[in-house]
Amino acid sequence: DRFVRDHAPVTAEFAKVNSFPESNLYYFEPANRSQLDQLQKKILEIGLKFESNAYPFTPHCTIADLGDAPLQEALAQVKDLAVPSGKIQIPTISFYQLKEGSRAILDNLFLTGVSTEKS
Repeated sequence: DRFVRDHAPVTAEFAKVNSFPESNLYYFEPANRSQLDQLQKKILEIGLKFESNAYPFTPHCTIADLGDAPLQEALAQVKDLAVPSGKIQIPTISFYQLKEGSRAILDNLFLTGVSTEKS
């Protein structure tokens, strides 16, 4: 509870559409990931434990999970999506569990703190 009260929503800009290796999970990649890396570091500092896995931490905003056999039309549409311009606020963070090739959401947290950053 204290963590979400102490942390304000994150501000981000996106640079491009990207996907995770060996998957059809597409996301907007942040132009500058430093705020998101800092947030992840703070999560680790409060003692939240993560199982080791082969994938490094990659801050992102998921836009589509096209599954195991996506249609070429769907792939083309996702790859051609316009990247949002300007800064946006990200008020939530989500935690997922990866197990045996599938993922399940564990929790969504709303960041309710007040930002100390200047615009």
